[in-house]
Amino acid sequence: MGVKIIKTGEIIRRQGLFGYNAWPTVARTGKGELAAVWSGGRIKHLCPFGKVLLSRSRDDGDTWSAPQTVIDTPLDDRDGGIVVKGRQWLVTTFNNKVQDQRLWNSEAGIKDDIRKIISDRLDTIMPQMQDENYGSLISVSEDGGQTFAPPYKSPVTAPHGPVLLDDGRYLYVGRLFDEEYAPDGESDGIYAMQSDDGYNWSKPVKICGKSDENVGLYCEPHAVQLPGGDILVGIRAHEKGKSDAAFTVYTSLSHDGGKTFSYPESLRFRGSPPHFCLLRDGRILLTYARRDIKKGIYARISGDGRQWSEEFLLSATSSSGDCGYPSSVIREDGSIITVYYQLLDGDDNASVLYTIWQLL
Repeated sequence: MGVKIIKTGEIIRRQGLFGYNAWPTVARTGKGELAAVWSGGRIKHLCPFGKVLLSRSRDDGDTWSAPQTVIDTPLDDRDGGIVVKGRQWLVTTFNNKVQDQRLWNSEAGIKDDIRKIISDRLDTIMPQMQDENYGSLISVSEDGGQTFAPPYKSPVTAPHGPVLLDDGRYLYVGRLFDEEYAPDGESDGIYAMQSDDGYNWSKPVKICGKSDENVGLYCEPHAVQLPGGDILVGIRAHEKGKSDAAFTVYTSLSHDGGKTFSYPESLRFRGSPPHFCLLRDGRILLTYARRDIKKGIYARISGDGRQWSEEFLLSATSSSGDCGYPSSVIREDGSIITVYYQLLDGDDNASVLYTIWQLL
């Protein structure tokens, strides 16, 4: 088994101030039509200027439109997630608090002019504005992405947002955004919740805590429903005693439609966060990034979610580890498009890119 790279391209690549774009998700919206969302309009990886942008392709990913803004709160709107059910589109993001931004802006290595631009922006965000907008957010379109309602708050967050189950329900597996949302007697960790209509969600079901004896942090999960009906969840995991660059994926299974989940187990290879895509033959495609010595975007294939193929390189990155968050869909011709972000050699800012490829 191997891969053939057919084409690489750019969804958005901009230099200069407010040209940083990252953390995308791609989804199919119709025959030959795709949409990608991400956090753009940024100065850098951590800044208060992020907003969620959306771009469309009407030729299955070969070319992309100029972006439109979907979510733009006064806070830093980060990872963009998207799931599509007919004319209803759900776009997700999360943000952080002003005090966190001030702390990050005080760190060494930030140019004085950039530090001032960020500080001036933070000074404009009043406490009431933060209270109204802080959270994990979901914005819904009922007209195929033409217009989006103001976002509402969600108890959980994940980079790529919810997924659609075979029976039409939404499943959102994410890290509990804030402990104030925790069910009685529970705490921060990875939870799953479901919705029939995209607005009203079930009580979150806990999969695991935010850490355990082996893992210092569980976060950024994604899920897929397998052909037999089971639900496979992959979770980014930072194992204790290892560098952050050595993060990995732990997986959990549900055999009852998402009511209960097994305790996560390690896949024992480097790379994260995970994104799953079901291939036409029922196999599972996993894409992820590595930020260790083998920096880049990678893929693996599995028939059951337990045993995985060797990894395939989809896009090598430069010395910068600022890359990742790939997601994939199957194109009409059976090839695969994987969308991700990466800092290209010689660029000032990260860009949202894609690779079109096929399995051999």
